[in-house]
Amino acid sequence: MVTRFRHNYTCTCPNIPQPLQELDVTVNNNIKVTVILNTGLQIIIIQQDLIDTLRVPVNMQHTIEMEGANSAINWTVECVELLTMQVGNVPF
Repeated sequence: MVTRFRHNYTCTCPNIPQPLQELDVTVNNNIKVTVILNTGLQIIIIQQDLIDTLRVPVNMQHTIEMEGANSAINWTVECVELLTMQVGNVPF
């Protein structure tokens, strides 16, 4: 399956039963970003320029174990904690 997004992202994902979706999200009550919603992911990826704009600390001591589709185990290298997000009127 190949999905094309309005921001020219292309994803070839043979194991995903439905197309990925884009959402407009407000982060920390002031930065609006477009995100890709993929319910099969365990990890949220955030771009460095957004971290810089938000001026939030990056915890380099906190790592998260990830298991890939091929059962390989890897670890994240950094973690940004306690970000608030909101989609429409729904905060989480």
